[in-house]
Amino acid sequence: MKLTYKEDTFLLDKLFQLHSTQIQHSDDLHSLKDKVIVVFGGNSGIGEEIVTLASSYGAKVYSFSRSATNTDISNYNSVESALSSVVTQTRRIDYIVNCAAILAKEPLITMDKALINTIIATNYNGMVNVALASYPYLQNSEGQL
Repeated sequence: MKLTYKEDTFLLDKLFQLHSTQIQHSDDLHSLKDKVIVVFGGNSGIGEEIVTLASSYGAKVYSFSRSATNTDISNYNSVESALSSVVTQTRRIDYIVNCAAILAKEPLITMDKALINTIIATNYNGMVNVALASYPYLQNSEGQL
């Protein structure tokens, strides 16, 4: 979908919400039983749904977010600290999911530059931080990012 008008952003957001409520999954999710899963951004939206779904299949899920655990993925040390705390408790991490992001519902041209920088720090740099910090933990467990 092409984002041309302000209204397109809201429509696209609603389409994603609609799609997320119709997630299809197969019975192979039973393989999540006793797996250790870390979800960044697990306090709301898709991240919260992943936490709920994985937990219902018996996974040990650890959720991190700015609002619930003061975990800021734009800060590498914050990500590393979260992962380290899980490994201290469980000795491994099997899966790491990043759903943390900032969604600004306004045109770029009218956004404050500080907000733009915050969005980039979280949505881009944060994704890189999660990937870099996660790699050694997943390599040890042969897990997935």
